[in-house]
Amino acid sequence: MSVPTLSYEEALEAMKKNRADVPTSMNAFYSSALGGIVTDPAAMQVPFDDKGIHQGHSIFDTCNIANGKVYALEFHLERFGRSIALAQIRAAPTIDEIRSIILQTCAAAVKAAGDDRSGAVRFWMSMGQGNISAAEQVEGSKPALFYVQVGGLGQTQLEQRGHQGSDFSGMSQADMKAASVPTTLVPMKPGILAKCKSTNYMLNSVRPPALTVNASRP
Repeated sequence: MSVPTLSYEEALEAMKKNRADVPTSMNAFYSSALGGIVTDPAAMQVPFDDKGIHQGHSIFDTCNIANGKVYALEFHLERFGRSIALAQIRAAPTIDEIRSIILQTCAAAVKAAGDDRSGAVRFWMSMGQGNISAAEQVEGSKPALFYVQVGGLGQTQLEQRGHQGSDFSGMSQADMKAASVPTTLVPMKPGILAKCKSTNYMLNSVRPPALTVNASRP
């Protein structure tokens, strides 16, 4: 297989094609690396040298949007601030700046979605761009990077997350007592990852397949 070396223009076209081939519910995206908000999903990109990508040094939070209002934003901002401190992310925007950016991105998403006003907003902060070497992590020459993504406007939360719900109404008490709970060898998160809402969700991701495999064993 021959791998081409793409020009800048060819790379942009490839990104557009890739996004066109992969449907998305993303409505708007803010990136401090870009310094603004975009509504074209092909432009919703993250720098590869972001330490959140190659070192996992980043945190996030999520809020629901209902009828044009961000649900429990202050609670999530307070938790986001605690996560910033626990993750030791320096040169971060203030909570007031973060709040303003989130709300402006939500407004742009509503406009892009044709005034659909219910969905979710997710926001991330990383240590920033820098050399892939972990040794540079202490020095850090770049400010933190902040991203906001609004998506799923016009969909219910169950539709967005693909939840079908669980109905136990037809189970007898005997069935309930006989029900087994599969176990997994995937370990629990370390304490700091349980307190800090980091983007390190690998344990969350591998647990369901591990449960499925373990449940099939006699």
